Amino acid sequence: MTPTMNNHATTPKGVCFLGAGASVWAGAPTFSNFRRRTEEVYNKLPDISPEKEIFKRVLKHWEDDYNTSNIEEYYAAIEMLETLKFNSIKTDSDCITADNIVYVICTTIQKSIANYRKQNFYNHLTVILEDEIPDFIFITTNWDILLESTMDFRDGWVNYGGIPAYDNPSGQTEPNREYSILKLHGSLNWGFCKECGKIYYTDKTKCDILTSYEGLRCGKCQTKLEPAIIPPTSSKLAKAGANSKYAPLLPIWRSAFEHLKLCEKIYFIGYSLPETDIETKIFISNALKENSNLKEVVIISDQKYGYSRVDFEERYHSIISRIISNPKVKFIDEGFEEFCQKHPAIHRRSLSHL
Repeated sequence: MTPTMNNHATTPKGVCFLGAGASVWAGAPTFSNFRRRTEEVYNKLPDISPEKEIFKRVLKHWEDDYNTSNIEEYYAAIEMLETLKFNSIKTDSDCITADNIVYVICTTIQKSIANYRKQNFYNHLTVILEDEIPDFIFITTNWDILLESTMDFRDGWVNYGGIPAYDNPSGQTEPNREYSILKLHGSLNWGFCKECGKIYYTDKTKCDILTSYEGLRCGKCQTKLEPAIIPPTSSKLAKAGANSKYAPLLPIWRSAFEHLKLCEKIYFIGYSLPETDIETKIFISNALKENSNLKEVVIISDQKYGYSRVDFEERYHSIISRIISNPKVKFIDEGFEEFCQKHPAIHRRSLSHL
């Protein structure tokens, strides 16, 4: 059965919620190894370049002042200082800005996944979902655009929940199908225009320009677009004022809430309900608590042992126990790649191409 994701008269019955662990197969950094990956990218940058200087300053500041923080905590801390105007008392040469950190984040992710050679497991995942719950939607906290690249390969069109296109990429005006991806924390290929107050999404080619040192300019007013990625902090929605880059995300969060509240089956893949992202955890809990349709919850993660496994499962059970429909719960700890490779839908597809 071919999914028809562009019919929004009915709510999709399935939700696939993706966390950082779902993109590890392609080389995407995790929050725990982000600093090491950033250092690797820094070492490969040209010695005399503005890009390397930004990396050098950010890494030194991170090491000196926020050594025990991961990248999301470091980003959130600097953004908080900017909100409270504490950074304004420093000189320009001393001040690390949130924009500096965003640039380092974007560049580190882009260069980490630029040359992946493995088979595309998001392609496998789409086949599996089409087989099990043809009417589905993706919700993700990931900034990378690996999933979107899969849709391009499969002749699909991505609906970002109302985010308009920067331009009209050739060859995508009449898609065979439409896939909805609600990105709660923004995306590497989203650019925010301060003058227009809008977020625009770009294709992969322009995404590389958007996240580069030179940047990309708004097609309407020529203002330099800011990468629209936000830290998983409890303040992000509270700050979504009319002129904030977060404002266009509110409809996306509302839509995600409705899908979580009404779905019949949900997959959580590579998402650990991290304590640092308490807002998303509460968001998921509140939405699922109201779900009277939910029949099954599937949690796919890497193998865990001892206290780590108990803690991980308890985080989910604390949310699932509140769901009024009492859904079936399945923990699959063989990892995302193994799950995809073993799934019957992938084997059937392979046989059909022999």
